[in-house]
Amino acid sequence: MIANLIKQIEEMIGLLKECGYKQKAEWLQIRRERIVAQKKSTQAVRSELLMIKDILSGMGSLSDLSMLPRASSCLTRDRARKLQWDLCESIWEQIEFVLENLHEDDFDDPHPKPPANKKNLP
Repeated sequence: MIANLIKQIEEMIGLLKECGYKQKAEWLQIRRERIVAQKKSTQAVRSELLMIKDILSGMGSLSDLSMLPRASSCLTRDRARKLQWDLCESIWEQIEFVLENLHEDDFDDPHPKPPANKKNLP
């Protein structure tokens, strides 16, 4: 659930860097790192996600930026703008989904031990 959101955030970070928005990319990178680093803290993750959500739309937001890729970029201005809109929309939707479905067990060990067999319990 969170892995796909992180991937989309990473794509947005790359796009921001490609279009010269280094400080915004760094800010978003910090949010991304904090989400990834959380251990059993849904409240901390919710806080980071809400901060990201707040900068996705509106005046001065990520969706409001003029995307002009570097001259050496393989992105055109139109492609960068489309990618910007697509990522903003996708990240918004994924944040909404995660916020509605985030539980403490989302941060469990990715390789959990199988449950104990009740027949073998004393």
